[in-house]
Amino acid sequence: VPVEVPHFELDEDPAFWMDRNVQVLVRLRPISAAESTAYGQKRCLIQDSSKTLSWTGHPETMFTFDHVACETISQEKLFRVVGLPMVENCMSGYNGCLFAYGQTGSGKTYTMMGELSKDGNELSNDSGLTPRIFEYLFARIKEEEERRREDKLKYICKCSFLEIYNEQITDLLEPSSTNLQ
Repeated sequence: VPVEVPHFELDEDPAFWMDRNVQVLVRLRPISAAESTAYGQKRCLIQDSSKTLSWTGHPETMFTFDHVACETISQEKLFRVVGLPMVENCMSGYNGCLFAYGQTGSGKTYTMMGELSKDGNELSNDSGLTPRIFEYLFARIKEEEERRREDKLKYICKCSFLEIYNEQITDLLEPSSTNLQ
């Protein structure tokens, strides 16, 4: 029997991201079928609000973050809340960094990459933040270059896509370069 899980909406407020240098967003993933079979629907974390989680151990402990995304949030909604404002900040000349952290199986790859469409050329409902950010970023660059054609405006994009695993740093855009410092 599925357990009713509280749902809290995240605000789509790009101005929020302009006022702060670093934001911490925690995304909860649903319980997997294997976890449900092994442990039932019991959860060790309970979402109390759009900013707080409680660990149900002893003693019960509450944690506060800038945002907590519930397990039902769509990839599109997460992009609108996190990725879109980050791109807009980059278009205004600021650096952007998206950092996914967690244990194996916690949902980092799904959040960051998701799944592409069957032909690989379009976003699917399950496409993650990275493809959505790149698609939006390059559309915005094209839009700005066309809008400011007389200014001969040009953009330069620099990107790193790094993985840290077992204390090894790998550039995922150049996988042969491992153990970076």
